[in-house]
Amino acid sequence: MNRARRQYVDPDDWAAIEAAVDRAADANPAARIAWLMMEPGEDHLAHMKLTLREHAFEDEQLLALCGDHGPPVAWARS
Repeated sequence: MNRARRQYVDPDDWAAIEAAVDRAADANPAARIAWLMMEPGEDHLAHMKLTLREHAFEDEQLLALCGDHGPPVAWARS
């Protein structure tokens, strides 16, 4: 589920989703789970941001800014 949908999910239900993913990651640390998220950016009318988080305790990495249906995509520099 992408986080753009988050605004439509009850906060308790979203917390349960995140907890389930965290439990799955903790159950088998060798099997990496990544969160790839596309959500409104700081200016939600101008762009969405595409981010990656490879573990619950890690910070999100900005991959790109994009339109709400994809293009145009402005990839972040590494």
